[in-house]
Amino acid sequence: MTVNLKYALEKEDYVMFQLLVASTSPRIQKKRKRSRIIIPIIYLAFAAFGSYNGDITMSIVFLVLSLIWFLFYPKYEAWKYKKHYNAFVDENFKSHYGLETNTQLGETEIYSENSKGNTTVKVGDITEIIETEQYLFVRLGVGMGLIFPKEKIQNLPELQDWISTTSEKLDISYQESLNWSWS
Repeated sequence: MTVNLKYALEKEDYVMFQLLVASTSPRIQKKRKRSRIIIPIIYLAFAAFGSYNGDITMSIVFLVLSLIWFLFYPKYEAWKYKKHYNAFVDENFKSHYGLETNTQLGETEIYSENSKGNTTVKVGDITEIIETEQYLFVRLGVGMGLIFPKEKIQNLPELQDWISTTSEKLDISYQESLNWSWS
């Protein structure tokens, strides 16, 4: 079974792939969780110190700061990561925006080409397939993968059949994360 695809990737497609990789990275998840909790704990310690010394104003200020950090820092951090990946994608993939890509998905190999060059990947190198509402991401290793924007793929049912067959045949992890969004 061979599936032929034609599509063009834009900046947003590359950014979404980077954000998905970041959101599934245990290291980044741990870092984000630690960042959200450590600072409020420090603020709470200052609030306790103020309370212990009878300085109610200091206690209230640090309690409020702790609460504000805990509630709003995740939104700021998500924005910061998105800004970082936008710059990263501009720096590394800008020349690929809008290029028509032809991809052939075979039983043993994936061949992809555009005006910048071509690449062949063994199907056995696929580590994971993740489906979101807007994309099918085929991960090939750390930070590498194929991006298939659903709205730009004309023969989407064929692609989904290939993914289903291949993931079952080679026991490749397939995650359906239709509600995934960067946050």
